[in-house]
Amino acid sequence: MGTERWSASVRLDLLVPWELPLDQPLTGRDRECVSQALRQLMQALREPVVEQTLQQLEQALADLGEVAVQPADLATTRTPLRVAEVSDYDYYFGLQHVHTTSDARCLVKGLLMTCHMFLTLCGQVAKLSPEHIELQKQGFRSYVSLLIRVFHFTEQDMT
Repeated sequence: MGTERWSASVRLDLLVPWELPLDQPLTGRDRECVSQALRQLMQALREPVVEQTLQQLEQALADLGEVAVQPADLATTRTPLRVAEVSDYDYYFGLQHVHTTSDARCLVKGLLMTCHMFLTLCGQVAKLSPEHIELQKQGFRSYVSLLIRVFHFTEQDMT
């Protein structure tokens, strides 16, 4: 990522909902990469200066590295929505449902990208309520807490 800013053509890769891990202990390199990225994200969310936060998130994304994904062929959505409705939504919002052998890294990359985009908007729109921005940041922190439990990290892993 470096210091370059993303364009609107960035695509957010999302695991298909029925493949989201509920309990996935990590080992080896994945454990190290994911725990480092989550620590970097939590530190970035504590940073009061948006520009510095964005730089920290970009560094976390660079450190996490590329995640190999394959587009999911959604023959069914396993929801009340039709495939065409999901496809339209995904296209409009720049999303792609994917399969990967690196579920944890894909989830964390998506969270880092979402935080980055949100904070980019915060830096561009002066009239956003600081209270609402903080509520959204708290939502991101809650998501990190969920991932910490799913991936079986300890408090020591996060320091």
